Amino acid sequence: MWQFGIHFGVTAAVVIPIFMKPSVQEHLTVSSRNILQGAEAFLIPYEEVFQFVEDIVNVKINYDYALNSGDMEAVNSLLHLGITGSMLTGVFAAVFASILGAIPVVLQALTNPGLPADIALYPGCDIVMAGASPEVSGLTRIYWMIEAWKFIGAQVNMVIAGFLFGSMNFDVAGWMMTAGLSVIPLVWFTGLSTSINPLILLAWAEFSSPYVTLILTILYLATPLGVNIRETTGASLSCSKLFQSFGALFRLEEEVAKEEGESEASQHISDTEKCGRVGDNEEEGIDEVCDSCVKSLVKEGLCIMCMDVMVQLSKSLATYLALASDAATAYQLTALNSYLPQYGMAYTLGMAWGFKVFGTVFLSIKEYGYFFKTARVYLVCTFLIVPVILGTTLPPTFNAGLALSSGENACEYAHSTQCVQFFTNIYGPNAEGGEFTLFHTFTVFAFGSAVESIFVVTRAMIISLLDFNYMLKSTAMATVLYIAAIVVACVVKPFAKRAISFWIAMYIPQLVLVLLFIGRLHTLFRRMVKGDVKGALRSRFKQKTTPFAADPDSDWSASL
Repeated sequence: MWQFGIHFGVTAAVVIPIFMKPSVQEHLTVSSRNILQGAEAFLIPYEEVFQFVEDIVNVKINYDYALNSGDMEAVNSLLHLGITGSMLTGVFAAVFASILGAIPVVLQALTNPGLPADIALYPGCDIVMAGASPEVSGLTRIYWMIEAWKFIGAQVNMVIAGFLFGSMNFDVAGWMMTAGLSVIPLVWFTGLSTSINPLILLAWAEFSSPYVTLILTILYLATPLGVNIRETTGASLSCSKLFQSFGALFRLEEEVAKEEGESEASQHISDTEKCGRVGDNEEEGIDEVCDSCVKSLVKEGLCIMCMDVMVQLSKSLATYLALASDAATAYQLTALNSYLPQYGMAYTLGMAWGFKVFGTVFLSIKEYGYFFKTARVYLVCTFLIVPVILGTTLPPTFNAGLALSSGENACEYAHSTQCVQFFTNIYGPNAEGGEFTLFHTFTVFAFGSAVESIFVVTRAMIISLLDFNYMLKSTAMATVLYIAAIVVACVVKPFAKRAISFWIAMYIPQLVLVLLFIGRLHTLFRRMVKGDVKGALRSRFKQKTTPFAADPDSDWSASL
């Protein structure tokens, strides 16, 4: 049964969000749900800043493992370097977020920026007024602090997960992931029958998950259970190596200054060569590998970070604008978000993880034909999910069911004359629907779900190709188009400041990136098959005879 660990892990990653999101939507009050959305609008992009660590460690270890014939010293150094960096960034993130949360004015601006506007829009509504009470402020602060100190465990987990996937220990990674993710529904559903406030209960559930995963993984790697991983990868957790990695991080500035005159392409080649070199003296060898790899990790990681942060910030800005305009508008966005994993994204996460592993292996051993085949299959499977999403959300019967089930907590506003306008803004007069109600907004739900699902897979592909420069340029173009989209969503009537407009605008960057990434993949695949890769990628992808090299002019995209 142990060999099915990755299957259990992927299943947990798919299934748990599917029933957790609707449950959270059901048990949190409207005001608590909006506070949660406001907090996540800041905390998720804030955490996403460091998400690139997992991807970089995963891809780098995979390349070192295959390209450098199992370079164990480089793998060991990358692991310790990643853990050290993630601990530092995790502590910094937690402390900074805690400082923000300790300032009442800042905390309200981050979690409930539209409270003054809501009080003016719905005068006399006691439910809205309750959002300004000391009790709600206290709950918000507790939730914020718990979530902030989750960062350290989450950051270190990203590195270790990247190491396990990159070294192809899928079953270990899968079981650890299953154990950690299972804590969330266990704490949540067990605690619902207690007197604990659901918002605080959710915070403790999400806080426990990364630390349970981290503790179990360290115990596995450090005990006799992990002896096989230590022998095959050369990775052995050591405090002394962590301190050496810590020193390498602070030597980065000095090293960069010495090599300031080198070109970007030659810099990358030099870094790659250094990562595979080990000195005669073990301690000097570790230092040399750490110093060279840290520059490559930081430079390439920043490109991924810029893309991920931009994608998350586009959602956050739209969320804050919705919260600032009307709580009813913001609540419609929470309703759509509650069903996002169930209708698309959860099913492509497994494909993205798989491609980052197997795609990197094929590229590192220069089996471009197999990479080509795998990418084609993954893209076809991803696009086949789109008609399924459309068929299960667009028909009026399904659309109405989703709207009613995801926004039912708004019914409490219908019991008060002063609050009924809030209910009307969500469901229309007497819940009969109409323009810009939740029923209407759900008609564009499929757009966001489909774009997000495809983006997850194409992102994994472009990262596997290590095409960081193109990634950065694409991010810049997506940012420009997003600015235009969010301006339209805010000022162009009759769609100005409506949930449907904000929902479309927040997924414009991902749509742009998907189109640019697919075009780039098509170009690179053809060039790799012909052995005609240009620019900074030339040194990575050299021609090798593969099943597709014999027919370089075959149009792979014709089958899509």
